[in-house]
Amino acid sequence: MDQVEREVDVSLISFGGGVSVEEEFTPITEWEPPKLSESGRTPMGEAIEKAIDIVEDRKESYKEEGVPYKRPFIWVLTDGKPTDMQPGGDKWEDIHQTIQDGEDKKSFALFIMAVGEDAKEAIEPLHPSRTLALDDGKFREYFEFLSASVEQVSSTVNEEDIDISDEAKDFEEVFQL
Repeated sequence: MDQVEREVDVSLISFGGGVSVEEEFTPITEWEPPKLSESGRTPMGEAIEKAIDIVEDRKESYKEEGVPYKRPFIWVLTDGKPTDMQPGGDKWEDIHQTIQDGEDKKSFALFIMAVGEDAKEAIEPLHPSRTLALDDGKFREYFEFLSASVEQVSSTVNEEDIDISDEAKDFEEVFQL
């Protein structure tokens, strides 16, 4: 079994209409990506909170079992603007601060992948340093980049050697942003 297969767990939360954990954490070798579609409202703030909660729960279970882990990546993929929070509003500011605090403590690294420039402009103020636009039809490239990122993190012995800002720069180069 390859190093990445042993170290990567995937979970999926959807947030079209409502927030739902579609897939609990499972080893990447057992994960079957679902077909996603747009539907209804976009409660992105609630989805981000849920993602952070389940990541923290997973880290706690790893600690209890004595399983070492590296900083989790949370990827938010959206084609719309959030409907449960607005820039400058209380919830927006709370989510922004939660993301900042979590990243400052190295609890996780959160990336927002906005499908289309309009979606990027709507969400970028929430997390400007790690919000990237993805053109429709570039999903293969996105997942290839994500796979390479996971392999790079997996092969890194020391957590401190992982430079998340370089991941975003590499992504921008891959997609010529």
